[in-house]
Amino acid sequence: MNSFKIIMVDDDPATHCFHRLMIQKALDGVQPSVDTYSSVDQAIDGLRTHDCTVPTYILLDLNMPIKTGWDFLEEYQRIPFEGERPPVYIVSSSDNPQHIQKSQNFPDVRGFWSKFVKVSFFKQLFDPAEPQLA
Repeated sequence: MNSFKIIMVDDDPATHCFHRLMIQKALDGVQPSVDTYSSVDQAIDGLRTHDCTVPTYILLDLNMPIKTGWDFLEEYQRIPFEGERPPVYIVSSSDNPQHIQKSQNFPDVRGFWSKFVKVSFFKQLFDPAEPQLA
């Protein structure tokens, strides 16, 4: 199985725990490298300073205090990466159709899902034989 590096940007520790568990179940107990950030500034700083290795996937919440997921996306676009840019998957409690439409204006965003995503989401994400999530 390929190794995966995941970044979760969400101010809710319970979301981090739940999604870690779903990731572990999706990978049949294999634990990928997962970095969690509770603020946009922490995540952006980590990506800019290469505090973490370049992630395979980024899971992003929209509703956070101080700076939102939209702020993350604006700043993320300005970070240079060698090679392919890591895709961003929005995982948010928002089901606002305007948010879903707005997310399509960001080329790094590959999809928009409501919290909490289940094992099936991660199985599709990690399995190259599965069609890409859209």
